[in-house]
Amino acid sequence: MKIKPEHYEHMKTEIDRVCFVYADEISLHIETVKKFKKYKDLKKRIRWDMFNTAQLTNFACNTLYKYLNDDHIDTALRKIMGDKDFYKNLH
Repeated sequence: MKIKPEHYEHMKTEIDRVCFVYADEISLHIETVKKFKKYKDLKKRIRWDMFNTAQLTNFACNTLYKYLNDDHIDTALRKIMGDKDFYKNLH
C-alpha cells in the first residue's frame, strides 16, 4: 500500500471506533442500501460509507490527497474492513 503507516492507523482507529459504536445502525444501513439497490458494488459502497461516517473527509482532503488518490485510499479501506464480520458476509 502506498499510504503512510501512521495515516493508515489513523483511518483504522476511526473506522474501528465507528464500527464499534454504531454496530446496530450499520446492520440497518446495509439492509436499507440493499433494499433500495443504492450501489453498484455493495462492499465498496459500505467501505466508503464507513469512511464518511468516521468523518475522514477533511483528513483525506488535508493529508491523504496530497500523495494518494481514491484507488489508494480504497485499497487501505479494503484492508481495514477485511476483518469485520458484517463486511466479510456481504454479498
